[in-house]
Parts: sequence; C-alpha cells; structure tokens
Amino acid sequence: MKSMLTCERCQSSFEIRRGDRVRRFCSRLCWYKTPRQHSAEAKEKMALSKRGDQNPAKRPEVRAKISESLRKLGPRPRPNYEAPRGPQAHNWRGGVWQRKDGYVIVWIPPDERHKWPEISRQGYVFRSHAAWNEAHPDDPWRPGEVIHHRNGIKDDDRPANLEKLANQSSHFQHHASLLAAVRQRDAQGHFI
Repeated sequence: MKSMLTCERCQSSFEIRRGDRVRRFCSRLCWYKTPRQHSAEAKEKMALSKRGDQNPAKRPEVRAKISESLRKLGPRPRPNYEAPRGPQAHNWRGGVWQRKDGYVIVWIPPDERHKWPEISRQGYVFRSHAAWNEAHPDDPWRPGEVIHHRNGIKDDDRPANLEKLANQSSHFQHHASLLAAVRQRDAQGHFI
C-alpha cells in the first residue's frame, strides 16, 4: 500500500510505501535546505553547553576544588625511562636484517658508529660494506663508492664475492659490459 505525502519545502508530492518511515521532505536536498527550528528548551540547552555550565568540571567552584587537590598532590613525577636499545631490547634478534630489496644490514654498537659515515639513525649499515672494511682495512669503503656482488646474489657477502667500484656510473658500465658479453648479435649487429 502506498501513501502520497507533500514535501514541506518544495510542496511537491511524493509517495512512501507501507513499512517506510514517515518523511516530511521529498529528498535529502530539501531537508538540507530547510532552516532548522529548535524548540525553546533545545535553544536553552545549546546556550548552556556553549557556556560550559553543563560540564561540572568547568564550573568555577568545582575547578577550584580540583586545582586545590592537585596542589596538595604536588607535581606529577615524570618517568625517567629510556627504552633499552640494541641487545638489551626485549625483541632483539641479533642485529641482522634483510631488507625488502635483498641487501642485508647489520647493527653497529654506539661506541663504533663514528667509523661509519653513512649509518642509519637506528645504527644499521650494509653488511657488504662491513665485510669489505674487515677484509680490506687498508682500502676501506667510502661514501659514493659501490660494493658490487660478483655473483649477483645480494646477501652473499663473502670477501671473495665483493668488488669495490669508484662510483655508481662505473657500476652501471660494469653491468653493461657483462650484459654485452652475454648477449649475442646477428649479422646486422642487432641483439638476438
């Protein structure tokens, strides 16, 4: 069973089915555009809430009692606690992580971090850089240089597998020469 109603705003007629709630407007747009009319007690309640009289903690006599009790308690003690880091942390896993790109990073203790110019804020460096510096103390890795893995496996940080290149462009050239040696050309010189 359907009923026909008239919108209070635009005066157009609309129908509602049995079971639908009774509406005063034909659409939400008419409902939004209609100015709200509040009852006198609703207006008084809104005015009180704006002044803060509804909230007991905002009344002057209650605020005075709260501040007096806080004064008696004294200043709140601030915790002098710093979370343990490194091996003392509860979730310590040995300080060795494999990143999503395949490279392995290792944690460096705070007393040795001055030796590492490109160390992360948490104290991690690439394991390949550490392995190179251990194997070649007379020729350490410096920022800007690239440690190349000869077999292409990023987590194989044996000293025999590592090769130091001067910069990233020489690293690209190295890979290009390896690729050119593997790829074959046809009679016209095109790659097969």
